Parts: sequence; C-alpha cells; structure tokens
Amino acid sequence: MQPYQIHIPQFEGPFDLLLFFIERDELDIYNIPISQITQDFLDYLHRLEKLEIEVASEFIYMAATLIKIKTRMLLPMPQNHLDTPIDDPRQELVQQLVAYKQFKTIQKELERIEEESLKLYPSGGTTAISKTQPEDQLHSITLYQLMMVYKKVLEQQKLREKKPTHVIQKYPYTPEEVKAFIQTLVFKHGKIDFLSFVAQKPDKLFIIFSILSILEMVQYKQLKVIIGEGFNNFWMMNTEKEENLLVSV
Repeated sequence: MQPYQIHIPQFEGPFDLLLFFIERDELDIYNIPISQITQDFLDYLHRLEKLEIEVASEFIYMAATLIKIKTRMLLPMPQNHLDTPIDDPRQELVQQLVAYKQFKTIQKELERIEEESLKLYPSGGTTAISKTQPEDQLHSITLYQLMMVYKKVLEQQKLREKKPTHVIQKYPYTPEEVKAFIQTLVFKHGKIDFLSFVAQKPDKLFIIFSILSILEMVQYKQLKVIIGEGFNNFWMMNTEKEENLLVSV
C-alpha cells in the first residue's frame, strides 16, 4: 500500500503565485486586498515547509514585502489637506504584477505559435546543430528571471532620471566689475558705508562678491576700511585721503 501523498502546485516565482491567487479569486489587480493575498501567500509557504520543501529566497523576500505593505496599510493615513494624492503602498507591487502578467501573456502566445509550427513542420524544420549557439542559453531562463531583469532595467532607468544635473549659470557681474563699482562710488562720494553700498543691489551673490572685492582691495592698499560704532557697519574710503579715524587693514 502506497503512502498518501499531498501534491501542491509549483510556481516559477512569487509573482506567478500572486497572479494565481488574483485569477483564482477574480481580484482586481489594481486594487489588491493586501491582507487576503498576504495570508494566502503565507499559507502556501507554510504548506511547503510542512512537506519539507525548501522555500526559495525570492518567495521569502516577497513574503516580507507583503507583510511590510500590509503593516503600512494598517497604519492610519496622514491627513492630507492638499489636493495631491497620497502614495499607495501597493503601487510598486501592482506595477510589477502588471508587467509580469504581460510577460506571461507573451510567453503563452509564443508557446501557441510554437505548437502550431510543430503541427505544420513535425520535424521542427531545422537541421541538427553541432555547436552550441548563444541562443541556446535562453532555454534555461524562467519567466521569473526574465521579470527580474526587466525590474532591474527599470530601476536603473529611474536612477538615471533622478541623477542630479549640473547647470552652468553665468553670473550677471564679475569681481572686476564689482571692484570698479566700489572705486567709482568711493571716488564720487569720498567714502561710503557698506550697508548703503549693498542696499543698491540687494542680491546675495552681489554681497559675496563685494566682500571678496573689498578684502582684496584692502590687501593691495587700494581701499581703506573704517570700523563704525558697534562694529555693525564700516566705511570704505580712498587710500589717498587721510583722516584721524581707526583703520582696519
């Protein structure tokens, strides 16, 4: 008497199993009941363990992913006072399932075409090949592996799209122009305070260029800097003028 044996269906990968549950229960692939499908997925893995069948790593990873999505779905959604939609935790999984389903449909169509070709040409219509061709390696690739390659390509494309771009922007003025502007005002007014000077062009870049230009002009003794009261401001004056004031070089 042969012992009673339990047979459970085998699947190429976790996406194949998820599609089986979706088609079996006639679920909407774009609105997956994540709690139900997670439980079905875990039940399948438990049955494999009871039969002492080794569970592939990709199935374990998918189980962890489903549990993570389920946990996020159970958490209260943040209040969104704007019109922007809140990201659905299932979105990435749904996109992968839809892509995998498309691959599977194409695979079935290719198998159908192959069967029809064999009916017309029973011998296969090909001659024996003595040497292995590169195309022969494709026969060992499963649909799940093909899906993983597709996913990797998409991820690389997303990284390329998110890669920061460097834009070279031409400044509206140069340090030489700023120095010439300072010299013109100092020559015209004799001296000018820094706050009044930068108020003429209240631009962050202009202020930075001005500070650098002033330091350079003081270093080469082209300009004198006189500290004001409270050290909150300073005056700029021509080096040719002599005044009995504190000079900071």
